[in-house]
Amino acid sequence: MIRQFVLRQGAKLPKGFISWHAPLVIKGILNKPDLIPYEDIELWPGVTLREGIPYVSYSDGSAGFNPTTIAQYGLIASTKQDVKSFKIVQKMADWLFENQSCDGSWVYDFRYENPFLGLKLNPGWRSAIAQGNAISLLVRAFNLFRDQRYLDAAYKAVPILFVPVESGGLQRPIDGMMFFEEYPDPNKGIYVLNRHLYAVIALYELAKVNDDKRIKNLAFQSARTGAAILERYTVPGTFYSKYALAGRTIIVSRRYQECHVRLCVLLCSHSGIQEYAKMAFLWSLDWRMLLPSSVISKIRATYKFGSIILHKII
Repeated sequence: MIRQFVLRQGAKLPKGFISWHAPLVIKGILNKPDLIPYEDIELWPGVTLREGIPYVSYSDGSAGFNPTTIAQYGLIASTKQDVKSFKIVQKMADWLFENQSCDGSWVYDFRYENPFLGLKLNPGWRSAIAQGNAISLLVRAFNLFRDQRYLDAAYKAVPILFVPVESGGLQRPIDGMMFFEEYPDPNKGIYVLNRHLYAVIALYELAKVNDDKRIKNLAFQSARTGAAILERYTVPGTFYSKYALAGRTIIVSRRYQECHVRLCVLLCSHSGIQEYAKMAFLWSLDWRMLLPSSVISKIRATYKFGSIILHKII
């Protein structure tokens, strides 16, 4: 379905418009449908391994075991087919199992501040990105090792996604629909796009294990939220996408732009909702997408920065 959509969209562009790369970007994603854009944490500044577990030291002086970083470390390893990587997957899944709270969440034991979003969170906060990435890793660990603990922990992680923020959960309404918050500020909605989308994909992955129709329905309802508000994340008059709806406009880095495109393609494949294909096409017209991923990786490796560093604030 998405291939035909891309061809139709390309035919609608003005003559002479430089758009040849957009279908190539989409095609590259379709050829690797399971390669979700998880971050290589070894390129992140401040990340060290403590007994094999990623530990993050931040520039503001805070530090701790970040459950999202730990899950992403395992998820990157899960894309490789060697014994060392499988051991990393197992070790990260074990950490998630052992450190899961009784309500199914993973807690950040350090403060977080973001002046551009007007955000301050005290130690003890939770996040939809941690829940989503952890579910995805636990599902992969279960598929690899058939250890029921991992699948049970993945299911246990779901309910808090649907508990309202004001009640200590991660769901916030937007236009009468449910959105999964990365930063559950009790006073305002932040609405970080890719964090919601990661959690939705995690629900689809969990539903696939046992063909769980209840979880699949929750995933679809959550996917409808993302599709309904996608256009709000486009910077007017450009092909750039925004990081969040709150605070000052943050134009995402090229790495994040690619992440948004890939997540939209994957969610179109999961849900069949065409709005995701439309935005994937639009955002892949960003001129920065002309740069091969290999070039971006070399730049990031040379200068040791994470994807968030090159966001632009306007």
